[in-house]
Amino acid sequence: MSNTCSRCSAMIPGGRTFCDAHYEEAMFEYQRDLNNYYVEYEDFQVRLQEFNNLSASEQNAYHDAAEDENLGLIAGLAGLALGGAFWFFSVTDLGHVPGVAATIFSVLVFYFLRNFIGRLIRAIWAGILWSVGCFIGIFGFLFVIALIFDFGLEGDTSVLISLSSIPIGLFIGFYQEFTGEHHSYGGPTAPSEPTQPSP
Repeated sequence: MSNTCSRCSAMIPGGRTFCDAHYEEAMFEYQRDLNNYYVEYEDFQVRLQEFNNLSASEQNAYHDAAEDENLGLIAGLAGLALGGAFWFFSVTDLGHVPGVAATIFSVLVFYFLRNFIGRLIRAIWAGILWSVGCFIGIFGFLFVIALIFDFGLEGDTSVLISLSSIPIGLFIGFYQEFTGEHHSYGGPTAPSEPTQPSP
């Protein structure tokens, strides 16, 4: 079975991604990106060493600045979404003025309350993800047990599992938020190594 090259219409054998010419081109780009990665990684190691040489209070200042920026972004986007929704659904004789005013107002208020709004939204979002994970995990476990011991999961049982996963997930999300597990990292981050193209 044959395919076409991902960069042109040339026919290539099955299992390949590029024709010969474009594979050489992709490898050249990969080698260039890899060289850049090594340079960036050396720079990261230097910056990481400098960061580790800082006192705990100086490191915390970087973490707090990153946290404030992250919470501000979350709260600002939430305010923009709320104001935008009001703008979209409100119909008045004043045209777009109330919608614009509501959007600006909600963004400013949410940003001002970013330490509360941002953390609340982040905790709820983490809780939702944990709830989904709990539901899949609990339901999957019970499904396997039901297959082994040959009993059925009734409708009420499924509803109970679904509902119980919500408070469990939200509890974990809020617990992690208020114990600092979601706190932003303000130190230097390592660059991503490029992926070698396949033939």
